[in-house]
Amino acid sequence: MPLGLEEEEHEKLSQLRIVVLVNREEVTTPRYLVLASTDLTLEGRKLVELSVAWFQIEFLFRDGTQFTGLTHCQPRAEPVLDFHFHVALATLNLGRTEKRWGQTERKPHVFSIASWTQRHFNERLLDLFIDTLTLDPRWIKIIPAMRTSELTALLLPDSCPNYCSQKHGIFN
Repeated sequence: MPLGLEEEEHEKLSQLRIVVLVNREEVTTPRYLVLASTDLTLEGRKLVELSVAWFQIEFLFRDGTQFTGLTHCQPRAEPVLDFHFHVALATLNLGRTEKRWGQTERKPHVFSIASWTQRHFNERLLDLFIDTLTLDPRWIKIIPAMRTSELTALLLPDSCPNYCSQKHGIFN
């Protein structure tokens, strides 16, 4: 018996409800997702809903820790900690809301705080260049390439030396 569990506890752990989801959008390569639960009365759809919610919560805390300073607060007073946690998590929700407002297709909502942060950084850096070099913002912001990944390539030469040298003849 593993880890000294009582016989009854071991029997409970050995019974699993397993749900297999098959994504058949691509006929040649179907994708499978296997979910398991120790609650034998749980319906398959409910297990999927709970798993989706669990992953959303997990990503919320991961993004809050990595990008919005969720763990960068050191006070011991409960109201201050409460305020800090709310601000860090609310920032993520504001980013998601902004992304949803800008989404025109009816595809599933996919949000990456890393992409959101990079896009806002690029926009602010472009505004800084416009102000510093006294450029006409209408000329720069209407170029389609400035609204795509080429802007990121131009602003982050370390991450794209091959792309930039081939496309623009720079960073050689």
